[in-house]
Amino acid sequence: MVVKMLSEYWAALLVGAAVGFVVGVVTLLLLGFRRVHRGDRTLIVPELDRRSVGERLRGWRDRAVASPLRPRAFVAIVALAVATVVAGLVQNTLFNLHQTSCNADFQSTTLELRQIATKDRELENRDDGLRNTRDDLMSTLVKALASPPPLSDPQAYTQRLLQDYNTAVAALDVERNKLIAERKDLEDQRKAQPAPQERC
Repeated sequence: MVVKMLSEYWAALLVGAAVGFVVGVVTLLLLGFRRVHRGDRTLIVPELDRRSVGERLRGWRDRAVASPLRPRAFVAIVALAVATVVAGLVQNTLFNLHQTSCNADFQSTTLELRQIATKDRELENRDDGLRNTRDDLMSTLVKALASPPPLSDPQAYTQRLLQDYNTAVAALDVERNKLIAERKDLEDQRKAQPAPQERC
């Protein structure tokens, strides 16, 4: 788990640094700034810089030399701005990675729980069917015992009815025990599943 988080962190850091570098380079290569005088105010307006790259580099060098700021202060300001952009991108990338992982875990867990619940309902329906069959067998036995038996051998007739009933009920009990064991296994699987987080 720790190794996975560290790998995601370094991946996010590299992605953020790469995106910040690309954005910075593209911005410096495409945009320039010019002074616009409006009344008693002077505004610095960004615009597309149509000069060649060599001219722009010479212009930046000349402006840096003529700037009242010392080169170290200028570099510190630029480095701080770049670090801020990169840190924001890293934080955003880490958040997206965590959100994606959390969503995948949530969907996986809920899917498995739904499958367990669906199978449990199927087993419950089969169990209800077996109990209904047992009730029907009991009703049939009671009706047969309540009706007049054949005159030839009533005792043998009654024993045969009871034996048939017991055989059928024993087979139903075997099926029901299998279903109960399967439902217990499903309950154990449900308990073993981690509860999904309410929010990521």
